[in-house]
Order: sequence, then structure tokens, then C-alpha cells
Amino acid sequence: MIKDKLPEELQYIADSTKIDGKSVSDQTAVWQDQELTTEFPELQAGEKRVITFQVKVTKKPVNNKIRNQAQATGEDAEGKETPPVKTETEIPASNSPDGIRIEKQVADEAGKDMDKKEVQTGDKVYYSILVTNQIADSVQQHIRINDMIPKGLRAEPETLTVTQEKKLLIIPEGFKMATSQST
Repeated sequence: MIKDKLPEELQYIADSTKIDGKSVSDQTAVWQDQELTTEFPELQAGEKRVITFQVKVTKKPVNNKIRNQAQATGEDAEGKETPPVKTETEIPASNSPDGIRIEKQVADEAGKDMDKKEVQTGDKVYYSILVTNQIADSVQQHIRINDMIPKGLRAEPETLTVTQEKKLLIIPEGFKMATSQST
């Protein structure tokens, strides 16, 4: 019997399993809850069976490595159970350099674009920073945004707004934060 439980960072791609180069259904290979379980009636001396399947990386692991372990068990010719044999792979995982997109916009009080436009002393300028995860079916973690305000500008207390859930912000001392939810 062959068992392969996929780690949480991987998602099995349905109907991608092949045995010895031939496509087999997920019911034949028995995929259930991200685990492959399949059996071969016998394996002759020197005979090799090859199982292949595709997965999608759905999130970056905390330790930057994806480990996947498979195990084979069986019986010898006399029907005695053989000890389990395990194999493990480890691949490094990193986020695509194109995975996170960041865009900064600047507008006046009316919401009009102020990029490359001249401002006067006393004008209020509104900055927006948009951060987007561009990798489908993935989770980017521990995103940190640093934004240095140019000389000649000062941040107005109570003007920092976050429009998403699951955020952790480090707010400069003296800053008050307003939050709003986006749908």
C-alpha cells in the first residue's frame, strides 16, 4: 500500500494522477482529504511502478520549505507484513517576486489625482497605498509596508485608515488610527 498525505501548503489537482504513465481516476488512486492511498496486487523482483500527480502550492510555509513524505507497506511472499518504508522530499519555497504589487497614489481633498502636480503650503495631500496579492489561490503572510513621508509634509493624527481585515500595523507614537471595513 502506498500513502502520501500532502502538507497543508499543497493542493492536489483533481484527475492529475497517473500510474506508469496512464491516467487513472481519483477514485482508482483513492484521493481523500489530500491523501493518496493506492495498492498494487504484487510487485515482482526488480519491478518498478511510478505514480505521478500534480499539486498547486497554495501558501508559502513559515520555514520556507515544503516537506512531503510518502510511505509504502506490504506483505512478503509468506503473507508477513513488511516494515513501512518512508521517503521524504523537501523543496525550498519562496514568494514570486511578482506576488505582491504595491501602488501609491496621491490626491487632493476632492479626491483628484495630484501625482506630479504642484502643491502650496497649507494644502492637504492624501496618500493611498494599495497592496495586492497577485498569486491566485495563495496567502501572502507578514507583509510589512514602510512609507517615509517626504520633508515638508507632516502626517495628520487620526488620518490613517485600513480597509481590510487581518492586519497588524505598527503605528508611530502619537498617531491615532481610524478603521473601516471594505466588502
